[in-house]
Amino acid sequence: AANARANSVMAVRQSALLAAAAVALAARVVVRRARKRCAAVAKRDVRTAKVFSVHFVQSKKGATRVMNERKLNRRTIPMNASTLRFSPWAWPKLLFLRDAGPTEIGGFGISSERDLLLVEDIVLVSQECSQAFVAFDDDSVADFFDKQIDRGLNPARFARIWVHTHPGNSPNPSVTDEETLENVFGLFDWAVMFMLARGGRTYGRLQFNVGPRGEVELDTEVDYDHSFPASDHASWQEEYLANVRPIPVPDRLVV
Repeated sequence: AANARANSVMAVRQSALLAAAAVALAARVVVRRARKRCAAVAKRDVRTAKVFSVHFVQSKKGATRVMNERKLNRRTIPMNASTLRFSPWAWPKLLFLRDAGPTEIGGFGISSERDLLLVEDIVLVSQECSQAFVAFDDDSVADFFDKQIDRGLNPARFARIWVHTHPGNSPNPSVTDEETLENVFGLFDWAVMFMLARGGRTYGRLQFNVGPRGEVELDTEVDYDHSFPASDHASWQEEYLANVRPIPVPDRLVV
C-alpha cells in the first residue's frame, strides 16, 4: 500500500512537472511570436514612414520642394474640381493592364506638372492580386517613391492618385478601398481614388484631408489636346509581368 501511494504521488508530481513545462513552453512560444509580430510591425512602420514621409525627411532642397508642392496644390486643385483626365498614353495603358489578367491591379497615376488632375502615365509597383483585392509591396512602393524623387518629380505628381481596377462591372469602392483611402492616403493633404471596372465604368473621388475637409466625385475624360507617343504593348506587358503576382482562388475551401 505504501509503495502504491508513493508511486501515485510520484505520478502526480511528474504530471505537474510536465504540465508546468508545457505551460512554460507555450509561454515562450507566445512571447517569441509576439516579438516577431512587434518586429514585423516596427519594420512595416519604418517602411511606411519612408514611403509616405520621404519628401519631408530631406535637406533644405527637400523643404523647398515641399513648399513648391503646396503652392502647386493651391493653384491646381480647386475645391470645385470635377474631372480627372487621362492622356491618350495613360488611358490605353490602364485599359491594357486591366485586361492583362483576371485579377484586380493597382498603381499610381503620374500627373502633369501644371495640372495635377491630368494623368500622363500609370506606374505599377510589385503587388499580390486576386479578384477581390490588391496588396502593394511596401519596399516596392518605397523604391518607386525614391525613383520619382530622383527624377525630380514633386510628390504631388506621383503619390496622390491611387488607381486600380475591378474585375467585375462595378467600379464602386469597397469597404477595403474606403479604409485604404482614409488610413493611407489620408496622410496627404489631398488624394484621388480612381477605379476602372472591366465593363468600362469608372469611379473617381477627390478627397481633401486638410483645412475644410471635403470630397468631390470626379468625371473621367481622355484629353486629346496634347501630343502623345504611340501605344507600347510590349513594355506594358513587361511591366505587368514584372509586378503583378496573381493569387489563385481555390475551387473550394477545405474546413
